[in-house]
Amino acid sequence: MQEVQAVCDRIVIIHKGKIVADGSTEELKSSFQNKTKLVLELIAKEEEIHSIKESIEDISILSITPKENEIQQIAIEYDSEKDKRIEIYNFIKSKDWVLLEMHREHISLEAVFRNLTIEEGEEK
Repeated sequence: MQEVQAVCDRIVIIHKGKIVADGSTEELKSSFQNKTKLVLELIAKEEEIHSIKESIEDISILSITPKENEIQQIAIEYDSEKDKRIEIYNFIKSKDWVLLEMHREHISLEAVFRNLTIEEGEEK
């Protein structure tokens, strides 16, 4: 899929003889994913992190993974139409937590292909 993405301007995905997707790499990825996944690393107590969800509307905490020295890795999801990064950053700043990293995880073309061609009963 990396080679396809590097050399093609347009991609057509066919599954069982039917076209299930047609467009540029970015069009396929953005139309498939209407959610944004934001991954944060910060220094905060795990039990306090849930207050993010209570204070900021329309976000979901997907996971909280403890790392070393009170560092927590948090995966947050929200609708792509509403960029919540500034709101999340301001909340973290108001709590005096230390933000070490914040990045969006983008869906790969391979993930789009797998999800469009998966058979019922198979695992993603």
